[in-house]
Amino acid sequence: EAAEQSEREVVPKILDPVDFSDSLQLPETLEAYRYICVARGKAPHLLNCLLDLRLGLDTGQTDPARHPEIVIATGPEGGWTTQELEQATAAGFIAVSLGSRILRAITAPIVSLSVVAAVSESSVKANGEDFA
Repeated sequence: EAAEQSEREVVPKILDPVDFSDSLQLPETLEAYRYICVARGKAPHLLNCLLDLRLGLDTGQTDPARHPEIVIATGPEGGWTTQELEQATAAGFIAVSLGSRILRAITAPIVSLSVVAAVSESSVKANGEDFA
């Protein structure tokens, strides 16, 4: 109902919480672009990664209007452990940042979904063509 009221064509799929190790190998996420949000370090901003993905710069994708499946893992209060980050990276997740400020565990998913919505709903030009 909320999706209908907000005139959304696509409703984000939010999976039920699962054990961290199990989440790395969920069959429904293995073909998706997978990102893990980190609070510190020199990880690229999620916005930049999604814009690159949207423009097909890092994928060789020929249809930039296609909406790929995206998985974004946001951490618990206090952040991910070093072991969790290593496991996620080994499983194909790309470390990304949500900015220079430390976000609460309850806020990070909202921020990350807002970034995804902004990129997917924006009118970005590549090679002179609009795709929104």
